[in-house]
Amino acid sequence: MMNNGTMADMIKEAMQKKQGPKDTFNMRGGKASPVMYEEETSREFVMYESPNGEEVKIYGSWNEFAVDRNPEGNDLLGDENFPVMRNKDGEYILDMQSYESQKSESEIIEKGEGEEQAPEQPSNNMPPKMMYGGSVKRFR
Repeated sequence: MMNNGTMADMIKEAMQKKQGPKDTFNMRGGKASPVMYEEETSREFVMYESPNGEEVKIYGSWNEFAVDRNPEGNDLLGDENFPVMRNKDGEYILDMQSYESQKSESEIIEKGEGEEQAPEQPSNNMPPKMMYGGSVKRFR
């Protein structure tokens, strides 16, 4: 059972997480709006609810990451994590450097690179010399 102090601390901590803009966070592509185009700046963006609960525009070359289109013809993002950062102008943008390093790391893990593979072991069903192509001498 929780006492009031602990519950109050949990609520306070949760509220602090929601306060103020975050400079970086991960955006789940499947939860973002369809890709939109800003006529004035000729830039693509998606709308997304940031960690502090604010609806924000996130600029990027989103058409590169589209996996489908909605009935209106707007690109839709796949359900993967996209790192987002705030640039010097205060805009949220796709952090391509982090995205590419994140992809490189996941490809290395998927391929199993960096893992040492044990040499193939011979079957134990044969006498030791037969396993390596030798002959077995019979003694009388």
